[in-house]
Amino acid sequence: MMATRKSSAPQRPKSGAAKKGAKNQYMIAAGVAVILIVLVVIVLTSAPKKAAPAPKSRAGTAEGGTTARSSKSTVKAKSAKLAERNDREARKAARDQERKLRAEARQEGRGRRGRQTSGGGYARSTSRSASSPNELKMIVTDPTTNERYAVVGERRYRAGDDVEGHKILNVGADQVQVEYRQNTYSVRVGQAVY
Repeated sequence: MMATRKSSAPQRPKSGAAKKGAKNQYMIAAGVAVILIVLVVIVLTSAPKKAAPAPKSRAGTAEGGTTARSSKSTVKAKSAKLAERNDREARKAARDQERKLRAEARQEGRGRRGRQTSGGGYARSTSRSASSPNELKMIVTDPTTNERYAVVGERRYRAGDDVEGHKILNVGADQVQVEYRQNTYSVRVGQAVY
């Protein structure tokens, strides 16, 4: 028997089958590309719309194509700075409000001292009435000169000053001595001067 010879060269596929395989691959690639394009369009149209971009400056257009990038970064930087400034102003306003409330509480505590009780403390009145413009609200000591001032209404007076014909003779720690028509009397915090 005679042996058959096998050729060492690979056999070539038929040209018709090769063309069909290539056509199938191109069709699949084209289908995938169409699907990707449709997905990108859907994503772009369904994304939330952003605010209109800031108008471009003339200086930015002279640089060339970097205006879009620089304007976006400029807008982000400006919005970050604005947010930081607003936050800083809000914290400052809160601190100022807190200081104001504490100062009012201190003044109210000093101004609400009435008559001294037998136990050494000060009695506070339970009913609050509107303060009159001639009421001795508090006694303040100036830390630099160590001089005492009497706050009557909205003004500060020291010893020797005149409050509508009533002369302040002495400003003590808890009372003020007042002279009116050669009569001398004492006024405590919370009482009317005249």
